[in-house]
Amino acid sequence: MFKYRIISFIVLLGVLALIFFGPEPYNTALFRVLAGVVVGLMIFELGQMIERLDMTSYKLPAALFGGVFTICMLYQFWWNPLIFAVAFALPVLFCGGALLVSDNFALTLKKVVITVGIFMISIVTAGGAAMIGNANLSLFAFFVLGTKSGDTGAYCVGMLSNKITKGRNHPIAPRISPKKSVEGTIGGIIFAIAVTMVLGYYGRLVSFSPAVLAILGFAFFWGGFLGDLTESVMKRGCGIKDSGALLPGMGGIWDVMDSFIYNGPLFCLIFHLFQLN
Repeated sequence: MFKYRIISFIVLLGVLALIFFGPEPYNTALFRVLAGVVVGLMIFELGQMIERLDMTSYKLPAALFGGVFTICMLYQFWWNPLIFAVAFALPVLFCGGALLVSDNFALTLKKVVITVGIFMISIVTAGGAAMIGNANLSLFAFFVLGTKSGDTGAYCVGMLSNKITKGRNHPIAPRISPKKSVEGTIGGIIFAIAVTMVLGYYGRLVSFSPAVLAILGFAFFWGGFLGDLTESVMKRGCGIKDSGALLPGMGGIWDVMDSFIYNGPLFCLIFHLFQLN
């Protein structure tokens, strides 16, 4: 399992390297297309997850529309009145048509409502992060590495601490995620702050004071931590261990994107409000 996790990690790093270091405008195009693919996969995967609760949805049409919608959003195609009209007409026509031709009105209405739900949850989670990257790839690198460093630090410190104490770590959220510990959380906070400060102060990815960088690192960790717990609740509710099997050793796309459930939309709002792009 660890071997496959390393392979998946290397592949993801390779894709990110193409985005950050590839020639313009191809790297930007790759980023936008990849963002659309991620959103589509998230919608489809979430639809599969909740099927375990006997809640079906139109996950495939929603996934296709979500992917195209994201790409259009990042290319700012909404300035074209025709594309704007089609983007809002298609979901209404599809859902309305499904209701009109249905033989089971209650079931179809339930599927329509669930489809809207999985679409909105996925597009908000990934779309916020994507809009940061669309504004500035350096800012996106700072945001992603700052968020994920907290996850990595918490995992490594928690594992090391558990070995040193011979399994006597102090759980921080036993009802939701028994393996998360106070020790790992402290390590994750320190790691997130350190990485954020190094990226900002020495890497020059952003121009903030050390105090602001420390606050951002702290916020990155807790946003990612709460996103991780939220996805754990979703998986427990569905009775599954991983959200999918798309990434060997890592799980599904939601297992990678859970850190951005809160960080994506919140930091997108912050960055645009303060015109950091």
